[in-house]
Amino acid sequence: MGFLDDFKIGESIIGRTSDLEAIMEEQHIDIVYITIPSERRTIESILHSVYKYHVDIRIIPEMFDRLTTVFTMRSDLEYPCMQIVKTPLRGD
Repeated sequence: MGFLDDFKIGESIIGRTSDLEAIMEEQHIDIVYITIPSERRTIESILHSVYKYHVDIRIIPEMFDRLTTVFTMRSDLEYPCMQIVKTPLRGD
């Protein structure tokens, strides 16, 4: 569909994060991807808006573009986290 961004404009940017609910009511949205780095309050606001709709919510980790190694998901101390595998297996 497009992207919401509070600071940029462009062809694929369809509005600001504050427009999310209006867009969800007008369009058939199945999945919402959240890619806002280190903006906990904004993410919480978005989640609060999206929870009442029947959509999948997926958060892309802030460092996804820096991860050049394999990582695995873990749950330490009751919190989900990504563990970076320092020596990934490589096949021939």
